[in-house]
Amino acid sequence: MLLHSILSKLIAVFAISIILTITAIIQITQYSNKALRAESISRLYFAILAINKLYASGAGVEIDKYLQDIDFQEITDKRFMRELCTSNDKPIDHKTNFGLIQGIVYKDKYYLKLINQKNNSLKVYENTHNNNINDGLIKLLISLIIMMFFASLIYCYNLIQPLKGLTRHIRDLSNGKNSNFSYYKNDEIGLLTKEFNKATKKNNELVLARRFFLRAIMHELKTPIAKGMFAATMPESEKNKKILISVFKGMNALVNEFKQVEEILSKNHEVVLKEYSYSYLLEQSISALYLDNLQIIDVKMNEDRTIIVDGALFIILIKNLLDNAIKYSSNHKCIIEFQKEYINVKNIGEEKDFNTEEYFKPFARGNVEQSGFGLGLYLIKYICDTQGFELKYFYDDGYHNFRIIL
Repeated sequence: MLLHSILSKLIAVFAISIILTITAIIQITQYSNKALRAESISRLYFAILAINKLYASGAGVEIDKYLQDIDFQEITDKRFMRELCTSNDKPIDHKTNFGLIQGIVYKDKYYLKLINQKNNSLKVYENTHNNNINDGLIKLLISLIIMMFFASLIYCYNLIQPLKGLTRHIRDLSNGKNSNFSYYKNDEIGLLTKEFNKATKKNNELVLARRFFLRAIMHELKTPIAKGMFAATMPESEKNKKILISVFKGMNALVNEFKQVEEILSKNHEVVLKEYSYSYLLEQSISALYLDNLQIIDVKMNEDRTIIVDGALFIILIKNLLDNAIKYSSNHKCIIEFQKEYINVKNIGEEKDFNTEEYFKPFARGNVEQSGFGLGLYLIKYICDTQGFELKYFYDDGYHNFRIIL
């Protein structure tokens, strides 16, 4: 056990507390015994003074009744009386005009020994007034205190025990091992565990986001680079020059988009809400696709209304919905419908057991043979949640539909 651990410190504190408490009890007991001894001897002195007065006044026959009234009981056991005389603790040895009176302490009890020389009699009385501390009670008290301290120590040990599990969990994670640790009590350790697991989850998401971001860069830059390389091999002309300029502008736009995607996935994007028209958002989304044939997108816009959204995020949202619809369509075409209360993107295809929860995860792909970096619906769903929109999927009349409820 480490000397600087919380448990070792708790044990040390409890051990010191037990020692100090027992020492205090012993000291108090000793002091109390001394005080009680002094009180008991004083009772013997007062009894002796009263006996002398009774003898002096000629009322010696009243001695037994007087001693009985003040809690002194006569001892008649001859054997015990002889045993009592062997005690060396005799704090009082008083001579009177009728004989000798002794105060005797024997086995923590107090006795009066009366020797009447006039009638040659011997009587012994025990002080039955309960003014002594019971040793058994003291031992019981000390035992209860020790038990209480040990119970408290065990309770504290059980309280901090989850910290060991959390420590192992953190150590395993730092060593690259899979580890799960749950603690559901609503105390400080429970709150610490909850916050740590949240931080671990966010860190894992950030790792996935960085991996996704790099794969996205590699994938998205392939198309403009290929176009640029093709234009560069062509004879120099105004047309090819425009193509190269367009490619570089597109690559610059991609870099800005990558920055936004990275901010989205790392939860650092600052949402800026503005008013945009359907037509503007559609134009920017299609432009970001770099399509050679725009006819593969069938646009159905019943009303060119305006909506308040984060333009950068919403363009990425529409672009990815169109890209996924084209990619997974059986005829490589898609339809986008703009209605007052929703935007719907659909593509023709066979009905499948489509689990949207799985596709909301990063790197999920419906068909491993399809190109792409596995965006799935993760980014689309996240943007919808950020904007406060609802994303619904349904299959209807041979079409896969993804609908954004505004």
